[in-house]
Amino acid sequence: MNAAFGTFVLLAVGCAAHSGAQCSTHWEVPRVLEAADGRPAYVESPVAVPTKGAVLLLGVPAWLWAERDAFDPFPSKSAPDTASYVARLRKNIGMIGFLLGRDHIATPVMPPVAAPMRRLLAESGTDGTIHVAWFAPPPGSTDPDAEGSVWYAERQGDRWTVPTMVFSADRLDWTHHKAGLLIRNTDVHLVVPYYRGQTSGVAYIRRINGRWTTTETTLGGLPSQVTAQFIGTDSLAVAFARVGAPGVRARNGQHVFLVRVALSDTVWPTPRLVHYSGLDGVWLLGMHGAPSTDGKSQTLTLVWSRIAQGSRGTADTVLAMVSEDAGVTWHSPQMLPLPSKLATLTQVRDTRGNVHVVVTTGEVLGATAPLMYHAVLSNGQWSVLDSVVTGPVDSSPTLSVIGPDTLLLAWGNARPAGMSPGAIAPVSKYATLVSACPRGIRP
Repeated sequence: MNAAFGTFVLLAVGCAAHSGAQCSTHWEVPRVLEAADGRPAYVESPVAVPTKGAVLLLGVPAWLWAERDAFDPFPSKSAPDTASYVARLRKNIGMIGFLLGRDHIATPVMPPVAAPMRRLLAESGTDGTIHVAWFAPPPGSTDPDAEGSVWYAERQGDRWTVPTMVFSADRLDWTHHKAGLLIRNTDVHLVVPYYRGQTSGVAYIRRINGRWTTTETTLGGLPSQVTAQFIGTDSLAVAFARVGAPGVRARNGQHVFLVRVALSDTVWPTPRLVHYSGLDGVWLLGMHGAPSTDGKSQTLTLVWSRIAQGSRGTADTVLAMVSEDAGVTWHSPQMLPLPSKLATLTQVRDTRGNVHVVVTTGEVLGATAPLMYHAVLSNGQWSVLDSVVTGPVDSSPTLSVIGPDTLLLAWGNARPAGMSPGAIAPVSKYATLVSACPRGIRP
């Protein structure tokens, strides 16, 4: 949340297929996330996971407003009123998200542990179990904002399993892409960049047949933004950003690398340079997988934003590369120019294999001009950018698949004009993108 107070979270639902002659797509009108009594709710940059008859929105921080038009009205000076205020405040904060029902009512979800939880990832298993991983301070740390351990828990129905710490290091790096967490049947796979002393690398953490194991691969060049996809039944493709290209003596920037590994490998092969960026940088890298039409190999798609050299750390273009043979060879990058500087990017693959991106652009979040745009990569080509919503965007949007042809977009938005002075905290908005594509048609 960029503006600590003064925003609302909204959700939007939209089409999960690339629009064409035989398909139509539309974004539904955004709604404010609200509890059954009409009080606004907030959950920061949530990951959305479909459940039976509902959608689970997980993110931190998350809270309910005390009243419909006031987040936290001040108590009087009397002791009973102050005690009531403290009790109410405790009841309305400290959540981990909300369960959004078909009636659009948000029901609070409490965390599995009373301890810091950051950068949540979640995926749904075939049996309906929700698998959740998050960062927390390393063992022995007194800094609640430190990120040095990986924890895991499952949500089964409305109950949590006991959280388990599955990895720790001095420092971790996670860019909040769902591809960092992969689920196959009951097995769990995580890839995380780590730093321990002067050593950096990628940790591959997995639970197979109920047993947790970890492979640590030491890598130079400050590895970050690790993302992964299954290839075949027994292997992974792992992509990441890294500073410096092998064999290049001149000063160069940050590039995209990929390594193909067997799930059983305890020693990884040398990663291969997939895209050389020159002096530019890589930001918000994600990878998406889909079966190829020949039924044998697998299509992989890499999407990231380019930070041009000399741009002071801002991105102006989204790039995509496609491999049709599980990462052995790659097509040339497809570029999606943006109308102004990139502020945020969220990406997801729909059930038809198209990759959707939603970007916010502008000098800073919170600008009043229309800043949120949507584009689709279909058959290796970008669509044109289309405007999603108008108005300010005050926390990073997140895009998720919640149905066969439905995406959900959630973001924080500034409080509406005319709200009382007591309305000082953000709320969430959401909108859905809905497809009218017949099931037999692929755009």
